[in-house]
Amino acid sequence: MLVIVLALFLILLISLAAAMLVTDHLMTERVVARYKQQVTADVLYRAVDGAELAYRRHGQDGLPLLMIHGFMGSSYDYASIFPTLAEHYQVIAVDLIGFGLSDKSPDLDYSKANMARLCGLLMDDLGFSRYAVLGHSMGGEVAINLALLHPQKTEQLILLNSAGLTDIQRGFSQRLPAWLIDGVFQNYVLQRLYFPTVFFDRQKAGTDVFQSFYYFNNLIPAETLQKLIQDNDSGSLKNQLADISQPVLLIWGAHDRTIPLEQGQAMDQLLPDSSLMVFEDCGHLTFLEKPTETCAALLQFLADTATDRH
Repeated sequence: MLVIVLALFLILLISLAAAMLVTDHLMTERVVARYKQQVTADVLYRAVDGAELAYRRHGQDGLPLLMIHGFMGSSYDYASIFPTLAEHYQVIAVDLIGFGLSDKSPDLDYSKANMARLCGLLMDDLGFSRYAVLGHSMGGEVAINLALLHPQKTEQLILLNSAGLTDIQRGFSQRLPAWLIDGVFQNYVLQRLYFPTVFFDRQKAGTDVFQSFYYFNNLIPAETLQKLIQDNDSGSLKNQLADISQPVLLIWGAHDRTIPLEQGQAMDQLLPDSSLMVFEDCGHLTFLEKPTETCAALLQFLADTATDRH
């Protein structure tokens, strides 16, 4: 009897796995067909130190604002707030190497320090000698690295639900094989189930929002995704935050389950010139759950601190 039960259970697992693979394939094809033109229309490219970086540029006047996305994200993540920000600043939203439409060679150095270096070279190449930097989640850690690397060029720093104090990916994940990493991070069904958990209001994790994220996730080769995790240098900045002289605005969702508010509070204590703004009823993606409040806060901060710095 036990053998029969185990056999039936095994058959069920195999059937579920097969169904997930078929669904993943079909939904991926649909997402690519639906979103390719929409999410790539405004993309520009620059060759930077042997790597091709994709970026989006909006706005003509004002201080340049470099926007850096988080892990498994892209510059398109910020598309909904481009119009508001572009009224006041020259917005440069970059796809980090390994993500979006940028270079994904597994031979690249995917440390946050190197990502920051390439972002700095991109801004140099575009002719910007001074700029503000915004980073979300992992992109916040890249932004911190950039501020440390170029303190005279990075005028202000805005960190949304930022990584940087502790590692959230290292450990066993660095030893996972590429096929398993791909199966977890790029399976349509699993990612569709996970995506709402980064929101406080899960109704905002609609199909359109998810599929625009998934479109770019699906472009990352399994070997590159494995290298992104292996080259992870997260959590290495705690002792360097005191060296950041630029004014910093921290924006956090009170209900962030990915990088809890306690991380933001700790970061606020370590930074010499920072302020922390907390949005209630908000999770990890503050700029999507609270776009109006996020834009208002960062625009006010940039205006106030620009006066102080010049």
